[in-house]
Amino acid sequence: MDITEFISNILGVGSDFEATSIELKDSKKEIHIHLKYLPKIYKKEGVDLRIYDYAPERKWQHLNWFEFKCFLTCSLPRYQNSDGKVTTIETSFAPKSRSYTHKFSESVIFHLQAIRVQNTVAKLLQTTAYIVRSIMEDAVNKALETRGFINDFKNVSLDE
Repeated sequence: MDITEFISNILGVGSDFEATSIELKDSKKEIHIHLKYLPKIYKKEGVDLRIYDYAPERKWQHLNWFEFKCFLTCSLPRYQNSDGKVTTIETSFAPKSRSYTHKFSESVIFHLQAIRVQNTVAKLLQTTAYIVRSIMEDAVNKALETRGFINDFKNVSLDE
């Protein structure tokens, strides 16, 4: 296993992406891992779609490496759907329209369960309280959707 394959595996980005380079920004205490999308065809719902072009480079916060804040960067491919609309692919490693990876999100939830203070978790993970709160709200909403909403209350009690 070579170093780029090792890094791609350890990041959890899947087989469609490859780590192409690592940039150390020592003064900012940051590591930027650059990814490349490998397939020439994008498969969506069993249909092969030709890649139209590439979106501007995006950046996602990932799990810290040692004392360094870690980011994944990539120009995601875009495809033209049947309506003629150009759409950016969705990644398996990050939620749609978010600036962090699933692994980072899992780490935030793990820390929140132990610490329960959003600002402290944000400081520990070198992110903002806004991002911690948005991850927490997404997790709560997902759990409520999974559990389902309760409509047939018989008794309700309120305290203070």
